[in-house]
Amino acid sequence: MKKLILLIFPVISSLNILISQNKNIEKNFSVKKMYQIHFDGLPRTLELVEMPNGEFEGHFKIKLDRENKNITQKIQREVPMTKNDAKELMLMLENMGIETIASCEENNDCKEFLHADFTTFKINTPKNKRQYSFYNLSDLDLKNEKPENRRQAQQILNYIDKRLDFKIEYQKIKKELPSGRYSYFSGNDVYSFEIK
Repeated sequence: MKKLILLIFPVISSLNILISQNKNIEKNFSVKKMYQIHFDGLPRTLELVEMPNGEFEGHFKIKLDRENKNITQKIQREVPMTKNDAKELMLMLENMGIETIASCEENNDCKEFLHADFTTFKINTPKNKRQYSFYNLSDLDLKNEKPENRRQAQQILNYIDKRLDFKIEYQKIKKELPSGRYSYFSGNDVYSFEIK
């Protein structure tokens, strides 16, 4: 019986992942505009969406792997935003230039660090589909930071941190997790922690 359960669990987990990916693919085809930001250092992603009917959605996701008795379980939690907050934040990020920041590849000014985390921006609009990343944005000194595209990206992250305190929400979610060993990918490394 135990062997049967051990065989069935990975199949169910795989199906859940495929269903989740299909929902994300469907969502990408039914939106007018989407911004997605994966922050460095923690397993958190902000997603802002403008629907074709003019409504807005927003949430941030926490994705973790839970390892328990040689079985890895994918865990995802979402914290929704109000429609008004999502709209205001999306419009502000647009005004701050999130859609047009030059990537370090475009500027030929990438700064890479050993064991560095990176922040990734994904933009999906009718005129603009792109993805770009910056290493170690959270360690910037904005007064002295060059080039301008890194400074602009950090200003966007600072604004988001002032509007939404992800670290507090992440700690709340962490407290609700059952005991076990957890891990997540961030930048070039896999981080792990244990809840007893």
